[in-house]
Amino acid sequence: RLPTAVPEYWSCQGAWTVPVDESTLDALREIFGDASKLVDCAWRIEKEDLWIQYAEERNKVLQQMEQLQRQDIFLEQWTSRVEARKLPG
Repeated sequence: RLPTAVPEYWSCQGAWTVPVDESTLDALREIFGDASKLVDCAWRIEKEDLWIQYAEERNKVLQQMEQLQRQDIFLEQWTSRVEARKLPG
């Protein structure tokens, strides 16, 4: 089971729009490639109830994948470009 708690780097003050740090902005520019010239700034939305909903759905997907594996149905692993960058806060 994956954690459902909000990330440690969140400000945890309800619903907020928080500017991302420079390393995250650089990672986003790399992800967007040629369109990165259009990325001047970015924000992270911190809304606890949406995060919990996301985390619960992520755990449902994990459970479904484990169920498929128990049935000897194996899925190829893949990583999205966003996930591969392991974006910081």
